[in-house]
Amino acid sequence: MSGDAGGNDNNKNVTTIKIISATYGPCEGLQLSTGESTSDFKASFPHTRDVSLFLQALLLIHAATQAGEAATSLVDENAGVISDRKRSYGAAFSKTKKPPPAANTAQPNMNLGAIETVTTATPFVFLLGNGGKLAMMNAIFGDPCPGTSKRLKVHYLVCENAVTEIHHDTFAEHEQVFLRQRLRLFQSSDSQLQEDQPSTAKNTSSNIKAGNRNQHRATRGTGGTEQPPLNSRDDRIEHTSPLWTLHSDTSEIILPLVLPFLKLSQRVACRLVCNLWKSIVKDWGVATTIDCNDKNIANFSRPFLRGILSHSYSSLKSLVLDGFVCLEKEDLHLSIPHLRKLESLDLSRCRNLDNSTMILLSQHIHSTLQVLYLKGLEKVSDEGVIAICNSCTKLQVLELSYVPITDKAGLSIQHLPQLRALFMRDNYRITDQSIDVITTKCIRLKQLTLWGCIKLRNLQFHRSGDKLVILNLWGCYSLSDDIALSFANMNQLTSLTVSECHRLSDQFVERLVEYVPQLRHLQMRYCKRLTDQGVETLASRLCNLYTLDLSFCTKLTADSLFHLLNVCRDSLSELRLQNCRQLTIGMQFRDTGTRRGLEKVEGSDGRLLANAIRSHHPKHSLSVLDVRGCGSPDSVYRNIIRAHSEQAGEQRKKPFWDKDPFVIALKGLDFEQKVPGFFSRQPRWSNVQRRLLEQMSSPSANSNANV
Repeated sequence: MSGDAGGNDNNKNVTTIKIISATYGPCEGLQLSTGESTSDFKASFPHTRDVSLFLQALLLIHAATQAGEAATSLVDENAGVISDRKRSYGAAFSKTKKPPPAANTAQPNMNLGAIETVTTATPFVFLLGNGGKLAMMNAIFGDPCPGTSKRLKVHYLVCENAVTEIHHDTFAEHEQVFLRQRLRLFQSSDSQLQEDQPSTAKNTSSNIKAGNRNQHRATRGTGGTEQPPLNSRDDRIEHTSPLWTLHSDTSEIILPLVLPFLKLSQRVACRLVCNLWKSIVKDWGVATTIDCNDKNIANFSRPFLRGILSHSYSSLKSLVLDGFVCLEKEDLHLSIPHLRKLESLDLSRCRNLDNSTMILLSQHIHSTLQVLYLKGLEKVSDEGVIAICNSCTKLQVLELSYVPITDKAGLSIQHLPQLRALFMRDNYRITDQSIDVITTKCIRLKQLTLWGCIKLRNLQFHRSGDKLVILNLWGCYSLSDDIALSFANMNQLTSLTVSECHRLSDQFVERLVEYVPQLRHLQMRYCKRLTDQGVETLASRLCNLYTLDLSFCTKLTADSLFHLLNVCRDSLSELRLQNCRQLTIGMQFRDTGTRRGLEKVEGSDGRLLANAIRSHHPKHSLSVLDVRGCGSPDSVYRNIIRAHSEQAGEQRKKPFWDKDPFVIALKGLDFEQKVPGFFSRQPRWSNVQRRLLEQMSSPSANSNANV
């Protein structure tokens, strides 16, 4: 694995990593409240976020740090995106080579530069959550779809010398994010091996490495003993040269190093090679992660789960059974006492589990369990949650959404001193008493979701307030404007959701910007008391505002939004205005009262928004604009008579048609209409991302990326 990077005299192992695409959003399309999901593109697209540019910058930071340089000037100020220009990171980085295309692989649009790194002893590049810490992706990327389980999907290419591979990796919301930077642990001399073997036995060793069980295998071996080939037609082959063999002592060293690089099916196949390999795989375990939603597993069933668990006692660290509704208690209970390394467990929507499962977990894996998701377990009550909280004191992430618990179980959460993220949705029996105790005792809490806890009225956020990074109060409609007073000590809060808090008004906004000026992500959907004055206050005081959701705020007009787009031109990347009915965006129809019938009227508000972006093009940071349902004929021009209903019907089918002046204006600004009224373009760099990257690249900075 040696290669000359840039024509220097010193040969170094160089790996080229190229991020092709990266999205952050619901696990599979749009996750519905019922637990079902859809893969429909038009339904899922608005709920995912393109984060490829940000991961590319993190990769640049890693390359600069590896070369001993400061990770500064990563962004091309003129282009507004990461530059593809050649960078010189020491002798090994003098030239950036374009990786060759992978064989039999359709090449997507690779618009991001390739980054070269010197191959080191570690086979992975950690981008988020290094050092054993849990990643907090919502704090970095924002929450594109609150209340759902999200995944980071990364599509990237790795080129090592002349070998190229394309990988598709998926990471849960709190998992470490790492990319492969080494294709192999050892460089085998395949060409020399093939020269020493006759042509008929050419693929013997390579087929073993590739996991191709359809070809014959020589030397399955524990001590170099050759086994007869599977294909009887090859029995007549006479080998004139000795075949390659792997001795038993070598297997004991090499196989444990190779296993982490193999897929689950390949690790299972290793058990069939010989008795020694079967024993090694048993000792090291077949799987470290089992995910019932893994597309590489064709038929994930209850017998398959029981079998794979029985062979993974010594290795399993993560078990994801989200939505595996046919799961029964006996499928899991027999294995729980033996899962001595289990750190992450997701039992969401496994509706047949009850308190007995919780008690068993608290008795056997309390010393290792760090992440536990119990969303939608309706048979679990206070008894089961109390057992978990009293025993599993190392828990860092706990999900209790839709679990019918009361303050009795809520008060027991105070026994989790390591807790960093707590998710509670529609736990409508929880009151201020439980939350006040939790925020007082769980002093490391950084992410708190209290969605739909309708009995909350006066939150205090005592000792944990200065640690909170993400706070979700969606649907807590009993909260008033005075809730902003409890944000006074939240100097690290970057993401706030107060959607459907119907009592909040402009007075709340004025206090909010005073106490948390560092806010980056704000969602105020359905806050119908919010007016233009509140929006102008947000624009003037929140200089780090990156994403803003004002959907269904029906009192907003285009004047305040024009001011917002002008003032936040260097920071705002995503603006959602769905069903803001006061806006007249796009072409409209109105009745002339004459024989001419209906006439087209261009929406003046759409022209105003487009001009705000155009005046700062191409440096305006906005990349997502959602105006679905804004100014449709039914909401603005209600005097259209029935005689013209057929003519107006074509407009209703596609409110933002291709010849609409607003659509044409946005196309000239590089926006693309994915679904009617939803416009997006390639992500643009903003000052928020620049400052966040500087913070993450500084060794002494207290980054919010990790929990």
